[in-house]
Amino acid sequence: MRSYLRKKTKKELIRLAMIFIASRDYVDFVELADYMKKYMPVTGDAGIRFEGSVLWHGASDDFSMMVSVMLQNRIVSAYPAMPTYYVKKYEGKLPQKLLSLPIGQCTQKYNENDLHWLPCVLSTKYPNEWLNFLEEFKPEGLKNVR
Repeated sequence: MRSYLRKKTKKELIRLAMIFIASRDYVDFVELADYMKKYMPVTGDAGIRFEGSVLWHGASDDFSMMVSVMLQNRIVSAYPAMPTYYVKKYEGKLPQKLLSLPIGQCTQKYNENDLHWLPCVLSTKYPNEWLNFLEEFKPEGLKNVR
Protein backbone atom coordinates (compact mmCIF):
# COMPACT_ATOMS: atom_id res chain seq x y z
CA MET A 1 0.00 0.00 0.00
CA ARG A 2 1.15 3.50 -0.86
CA SER A 3 2.27 5.71 2.05
CA TYR A 4 0.80 9.18 1.94
CA LEU A 5 2.85 12.10 3.23
CA ARG A 6 0.00 13.49 5.28
CA LYS A 7 -3.46 12.09 5.52
CA LYS A 8 -5.90 14.49 3.86
CA THR A 9 -9.22 15.33 5.47
CA LYS A 10 -12.42 14.53 3.59
CA LYS A 11 -12.94 18.22 2.87
CA GLU A 12 -9.42 18.55 1.45
CA LEU A 13 -9.97 15.51 -0.79
CA ILE A 14 -13.27 16.89 -2.08
CA ARG A 15 -11.61 20.27 -2.70
CA LEU A 16 -8.74 18.65 -4.65
CA ALA A 17 -11.18 16.62 -6.76
CA MET A 18 -13.41 19.65 -7.38
CA ILE A 19 -10.47 21.79 -8.53
CA PHE A 20 -9.31 19.02 -10.87
CA ILE A 21 -12.79 18.57 -12.36
CA ALA A 22 -13.31 22.35 -12.66
CA SER A 23 -10.05 22.68 -14.59
CA ARG A 24 -11.60 20.68 -17.46
CA ASP A 25 -14.94 20.61 -19.22
CA TYR A 26 -15.58 17.09 -17.93
CA VAL A 27 -13.70 14.23 -16.27
CA ASP A 28 -14.39 10.52 -16.43
CA PHE A 29 -13.96 8.20 -13.45
CA VAL A 30 -10.65 6.77 -14.69
CA GLU A 31 -9.12 10.26 -15.04
CA LEU A 32 -10.39 11.32 -11.61
CA ALA A 33 -9.08 8.14 -9.97
CA ASP A 34 -5.72 8.54 -11.70
CA TYR A 35 -5.41 12.10 -10.36
CA MET A 36 -6.66 11.30 -6.83
CA LYS A 37 -4.43 8.24 -6.34
CA LYS A 38 -1.69 10.65 -5.20
CA TYR A 39 -3.82 11.55 -2.19
CA MET A 40 -5.91 8.48 -1.34
CA PRO A 41 -6.50 4.83 -2.22
CA VAL A 42 -8.84 4.78 -5.23
CA THR A 43 -9.28 1.11 -6.18
CA GLY A 44 -11.28 -1.51 -4.35
CA ASP A 45 -14.58 -3.39 -4.47
CA ALA A 46 -16.96 -0.49 -3.88
CA GLY A 47 -19.35 0.88 -6.44
CA ILE A 48 -20.69 4.38 -6.94
CA ARG A 49 -24.46 4.12 -7.24
CA PHE A 50 -27.25 6.54 -8.01
CA GLU A 51 -30.95 5.61 -7.97
CA GLY A 52 -30.33 1.94 -8.71
CA SER A 53 -27.76 2.62 -11.42
CA VAL A 54 -24.06 1.92 -11.07
CA LEU A 55 -22.02 4.93 -12.16
CA TRP A 56 -18.69 3.22 -11.49
CA HIS A 57 -17.36 0.03 -9.93
CA GLY A 58 -13.94 -0.96 -8.66
CA ALA A 59 -13.46 2.04 -6.38
CA SER A 60 -12.22 2.22 -2.82
CA ASP A 61 -14.76 3.03 -0.11
CA ASP A 62 -13.20 6.48 0.39
CA PHE A 63 -13.20 7.31 -3.33
CA SER A 64 -16.77 6.10 -3.68
CA MET A 65 -17.88 8.17 -0.69
CA MET A 66 -16.06 11.28 -1.96
CA VAL A 67 -17.77 11.13 -5.37
CA SER A 68 -21.15 10.38 -3.78
CA VAL A 69 -20.84 13.38 -1.44
CA MET A 70 -19.91 15.66 -4.36
CA LEU A 71 -22.92 14.44 -6.37
CA GLN A 72 -25.38 14.64 -3.46
CA ASN A 73 -24.27 18.16 -2.54
CA ARG A 74 -24.28 19.26 -6.19
CA ILE A 75 -20.60 20.15 -6.15
CA VAL A 76 -20.38 18.22 -9.41
CA SER A 77 -22.98 16.92 -11.84
CA ALA A 78 -23.01 13.62 -13.72
CA TYR A 79 -23.71 13.78 -17.44
CA PRO A 80 -24.45 10.71 -19.59
CA ALA A 81 -21.65 9.37 -21.74
CA MET A 82 -21.77 6.84 -24.53
CA PRO A 83 -20.65 3.38 -23.34
CA THR A 84 -18.30 3.29 -26.33
CA TYR A 85 -16.48 6.33 -24.86
CA TYR A 86 -15.26 4.19 -21.94
CA VAL A 87 -14.90 0.94 -23.88
CA LYS A 88 -12.78 2.45 -26.68
CA LYS A 89 -10.75 4.80 -24.48
CA TYR A 90 -9.97 2.20 -21.80
CA GLU A 91 -10.10 -1.06 -23.76
CA GLY A 92 -9.19 -3.97 -21.49
CA LYS A 93 -8.85 -1.75 -18.40
CA LEU A 94 -12.47 -1.46 -17.24
CA PRO A 95 -13.69 -3.47 -14.23
CA GLN A 96 -15.24 -6.72 -15.49
CA LYS A 97 -18.16 -6.41 -13.07
CA LEU A 98 -19.05 -3.07 -14.66
CA LEU A 99 -18.97 -4.51 -18.16
CA SER A 100 -21.20 -7.41 -17.10
CA LEU A 101 -24.07 -5.05 -16.22
CA PRO A 102 -26.70 -4.04 -18.78
CA ILE A 103 -26.48 -0.42 -19.97
CA GLY A 104 -28.96 1.83 -18.20
CA GLN A 105 -30.95 4.80 -19.43
CA CYS A 106 -30.55 8.13 -17.62
CA THR A 107 -34.31 8.72 -17.70
CA GLN A 108 -35.17 5.49 -15.90
CA LYS A 109 -34.84 4.54 -12.23
CA TYR A 110 -33.89 0.96 -11.43
CA ASN A 111 -34.42 -0.99 -8.23
CA GLU A 112 -31.48 -2.29 -6.24
CA ASN A 113 -32.03 -5.87 -7.46
CA ASP A 114 -31.84 -4.89 -11.13
CA LEU A 115 -28.58 -2.94 -11.39
CA HIS A 116 -27.59 -1.23 -14.63
CA TRP A 117 -24.41 0.63 -15.62
CA LEU A 118 -25.06 4.28 -16.39
CA PRO A 119 -21.89 5.52 -18.16
CA CYS A 120 -21.28 9.15 -17.28
CA VAL A 121 -18.71 11.89 -16.86
CA LEU A 122 -18.44 14.48 -14.09
CA SER A 123 -18.44 18.25 -14.49
CA THR A 124 -18.70 21.33 -12.32
CA LYS A 125 -20.72 23.02 -15.06
CA TYR A 126 -24.50 22.87 -14.79
CA PRO A 127 -26.91 22.48 -17.71
CA ASN A 128 -27.53 26.22 -18.23
CA GLU A 129 -23.80 26.84 -18.20
CA TRP A 130 -23.35 24.09 -20.80
CA LEU A 131 -26.00 25.69 -23.03
CA ASN A 132 -24.44 29.15 -22.65
CA PHE A 133 -20.98 27.75 -23.37
CA LEU A 134 -22.23 25.98 -26.51
CA GLU A 135 -24.17 29.07 -27.61
CA GLU A 136 -20.95 31.10 -27.77
CA PHE A 137 -19.36 28.67 -30.22
CA LYS A 138 -22.24 28.16 -32.65
CA PRO A 139 -21.67 29.35 -36.21
CA GLU A 140 -23.46 32.63 -37.02
CA GLY A 141 -26.31 30.94 -38.88
CA LEU A 142 -27.14 28.77 -35.86
CA LYS A 143 -27.23 31.42 -33.11
CA ASN A 144 -31.01 31.10 -32.63
CA VAL A 145 -31.01 27.30 -32.54
CA ARG A 146 -31.16 25.66 -29.11
